[in-house]
Amino acid sequence: MIRNGQFEFASLPAPKMFRTRPLSQRDPDWKNIPLGFTHEGRTIGSDGCTLTCLTMLVNGFGFQETPATLNDKLKALGPNQGFFGALIAWFGVPRVLPGLKLNKLIECRRVPAPMAEIDAALDAGKPVVVELDMSPSPGFQNHWVLVYGRQDNDYLIHDPWPWPTEQSALLTQRYGFVGKPAQIITYCAFYDNPNFRPSDGLPQPEEKTIVIVVNDAPDIHAVGGLALRNRPGVIGTQILQRLPAGTMLTLLEPAESAWQKVGVYNQWLNVAAPDGTRGWVAAWYVHAREVTVTKSLPVPVKRGRPRELDVDAAAQPPLRDRGFVRARKMRKRVAIYETNKRTMMSYVKGGTKLEAIGDTATLAHTLRAQKTTKPRWIKVLTGKRIGYVRAHDLEPELIYAPKPRKPPVGKSLDESLIALTEPDARPALRVIAQAGLRLRDAPSMDSNTKMVLPYGTLVLLREPLDVALPKIGRPGQWLAVSTFDGVTGFVAAEWVVLAATLPPIPDVRAQGVVLASMTALLHERPSAGSRSEWRVTAGTPLRLLSDGDWDRIGDETAFVQVETFAFKRGYMRGSHVRAPDFADRRVKVEDAPLPFGICAWNYGLHDPFDRNLFADSGKTGWVLFTHRVVNGEGCNYEDWSRSGYGVIARLNNDYGGSGTIPTPEHYDAFADQCRRWVLNSRGNLIWVIGNEMNNPREWPNQDPWNPGNNPADAITPERYAACFNKVRAAIKSVQPRAIVVPGAIDPFQGPRQSCLEYFEQMLAAITDLDGIALHCYTHGYTPELVTSLDRFENDPLRWQYYHFRAYTTLLDVIPPRHRFKPVYITETNPHGAQPWSGGENGWVQAAYAEIARYNHQPHAQQIQCLLLYRWSRDDIYSIVD
Repeated sequence: MIRNGQFEFASLPAPKMFRTRPLSQRDPDWKNIPLGFTHEGRTIGSDGCTLTCLTMLVNGFGFQETPATLNDKLKALGPNQGFFGALIAWFGVPRVLPGLKLNKLIECRRVPAPMAEIDAALDAGKPVVVELDMSPSPGFQNHWVLVYGRQDNDYLIHDPWPWPTEQSALLTQRYGFVGKPAQIITYCAFYDNPNFRPSDGLPQPEEKTIVIVVNDAPDIHAVGGLALRNRPGVIGTQILQRLPAGTMLTLLEPAESAWQKVGVYNQWLNVAAPDGTRGWVAAWYVHAREVTVTKSLPVPVKRGRPRELDVDAAAQPPLRDRGFVRARKMRKRVAIYETNKRTMMSYVKGGTKLEAIGDTATLAHTLRAQKTTKPRWIKVLTGKRIGYVRAHDLEPELIYAPKPRKPPVGKSLDESLIALTEPDARPALRVIAQAGLRLRDAPSMDSNTKMVLPYGTLVLLREPLDVALPKIGRPGQWLAVSTFDGVTGFVAAEWVVLAATLPPIPDVRAQGVVLASMTALLHERPSAGSRSEWRVTAGTPLRLLSDGDWDRIGDETAFVQVETFAFKRGYMRGSHVRAPDFADRRVKVEDAPLPFGICAWNYGLHDPFDRNLFADSGKTGWVLFTHRVVNGEGCNYEDWSRSGYGVIARLNNDYGGSGTIPTPEHYDAFADQCRRWVLNSRGNLIWVIGNEMNNPREWPNQDPWNPGNNPADAITPERYAACFNKVRAAIKSVQPRAIVVPGAIDPFQGPRQSCLEYFEQMLAAITDLDGIALHCYTHGYTPELVTSLDRFENDPLRWQYYHFRAYTTLLDVIPPRHRFKPVYITETNPHGAQPWSGGENGWVQAAYAEIARYNHQPHAQQIQCLLLYRWSRDDIYSIVD
């Protein structure tokens, strides 16, 4: 640079220095705590160097942990999640410490360590957990330290072994007997905290992938683990190994097909076990978890390339084998020497057992070797210190640590009820009770209800099929079953059918409806290469347009012509559709006994209204309350719910440009406000969280006259899902029976992102939900617009209907796991400058007739209510005037 006419060299910014408090694994506060799920007597003090390094690392990133608390949190994830035995599961640490991210793992035991990548991380203020050989003795005695900075030509480390703790040490100065740093370091673990990202850090592209996890279900425990089979199916296949609950599996097939299979009965997934064994598992006994992997930028490495490992599957390398030696029994006492092997440190009695440090094969050879003039030494651990004992003062046989023993598997199921088959071979039953079927804790009407299984739910049979078959469909009989997430009990046999058993073909054909068996495209012509502008998800009901196409169902080479319930027509492969397991025999009811706060009628109003409107009809309806929950004061809805009305409460952070939900840093506080609101409320079960999150006018920190002016605070599908997941969990903690529903999206929003794309991404990111909320409107006031199929003329909404039937397109793409959840249309009106100017021209009657038409279709997902917007005079949409 030039200053005052003179050239000067600009100084480079100093590298950021990572700071954390040094810790020792041998601190008396935690040294005797068992490490992970050890069955060998390993403790934090003896083998917890990796755990202690990770504790120092995360504390430098803003957490407050000790080796003891981090050990407990990782164990709480369960076996094969936080620990594999006593080995750290690298991917488990970010799961218990949200915000932390595992960037990469590099093994370099046979090649030089990636010093360029280590230097780049240190310069960015990010430490690296590294493995090295702790002793010049023969063999490899692995140890872990935290490298946190550079000093001259060496590296600053926090070594977890010394006690009392030391402030710092130098890598080469302490462990340089191996060579230079590139030879000393044999394994590297790189972590980061996105909230601790330096401004000059290197870009790190992210990729998303999924891992498959074995469910923690009683059926799995009862047989010792889920079967990994050599082929998909049960009959004639070989069990390769048992996979305990919680085992994480590597997916060996495309994620797109796997998402469609997970949780679906009679589907199989191609996976690899943690030890690399490849095979197939029952998809209905596993769940999928999406993980984000930060891939490192490539760095050239000479003389071979370090092996980068899968951050979602790799565990800490095995700990050294533990061996013990015993002081000769014939001696009264045996001396232990300092590291100089001249100064005596202490004595132990003859026969005392000591832990030896070093490779077990080398130790055994040293003990058995003939006595020589030059003394042979064995390195031992005694109390808090390392010392040396002459080999001839020890018994000649090395004592090996006991092999790990698997704990006995608890028999949580009644063995007499378990079919003599594998869990993945058990038949499934489907519920056909229209109002749902009670799962009871005993085979009696007088027993307690565990849960209500909705119409269409699949459950697994827990008794031999030959015993169950005579009972299925008969009144007064009971069947032992379990849900797919492991809840066991009994159901009335009258109200279930075998899922694999088709009803009489005439019943199904008469209804003319098939179901999509997977996410698939609708083609313009019966050809896979033809144009397509619509797709459906697994379980979507479809009208079969030709009776002759029934014979083509399941045929990979044939096409069938279908129409969705959203009036989208096209051709699908015969193998992409299936016949329903039974005919839909649901019938319309005039009324039904339901829990307080839920109503059998589907009409109602947005906002509390004058209940005298319904006084002479002998009927009730629905009402929606909307609240700003900043104080969590709650509300008493009992006047409505105990009068037979259905009640829905929408919980908002605020309205308009202040944000229907807050910005991400306030999600936890908002979840707690919602929790307190529900806790302090009475008479309501249904809670909708937020409103039209895809519309910029509902985003936080927006100009109300120019919404979208602050895109940094946009409510993306992923952000909304993250907030909803927290809120739902908080509400369920105080009201387990609560029906927690995501806010309805704006069905006509498109300039920034298609509302369909937003809807699907939001549902994919939500962990679970209890219902679906939708909005629909007409652009105009005449009743014929309710059934209009006019569409938007331009992308990205060319597929969407311009009027009321916009709701049908969203119901076409509901994921399979939410197909039987209730649907609530919480806003509708004739949209325009004078929305209710045609309120007496038949528009309202046409709207309710349209919902009744949709609900009456065989296998249609049921819409519980349609609420007219609105009663309140807060804006121009009030229906009162």
